[in-house]
Amino acid sequence: MLLMYRNISVLFVLLLVSVFSQPIFATSITENEAIDLIVAKLSNGHYGTARDNFKALAEQGNSRAQILLGIMYSEGRGIKRNVPEARVWYQRAAVQGDTQAQFLLGLSYINRYAKFRDHEMAYIWISRAAESNNLMAQKFMLQTFEQGWLNMPADKQKVKYWRERLASSQ
Repeated sequence: MLLMYRNISVLFVLLLVSVFSQPIFATSITENEAIDLIVAKLSNGHYGTARDNFKALAEQGNSRAQILLGIMYSEGRGIKRNVPEARVWYQRAAVQGDTQAQFLLGLSYINRYAKFRDHEMAYIWISRAAESNNLMAQKFMLQTFEQGWLNMPADKQKVKYWRERLASSQ
């Protein structure tokens, strides 16, 4: 179980890096510029300003801001760690079809800081992201069926399926 959480932490850090390094696909140039400025503030330790600005954009439906606000709550970056609040923001982006948000939402259901864990919900959201070609989620699903994570039995057929999906996605 400890190995699963350690691997999840590594995956989460990699996903966090990918969120900050990927191009921003917002609905307008103004939102793109705003996200870039907010990320710079966050990187410089201006957490309160970053949170307030992310929240303003997130409330307007910007999935990128919703994810970043969710990460702030999930990790307790400059604010009190609040996994249920992180889930709210991840879910808003996830229902828009954002696969990173779907993956993070799934992970939030097995987050060691969460008071309410739900392996079934984790599986639902992570598998949805994986089926939509999110590489991190596909790798997680492969490990799930190799290692028996999420209360799933090891399954050679599903391991084969996810290996093939990963090979075709890369």
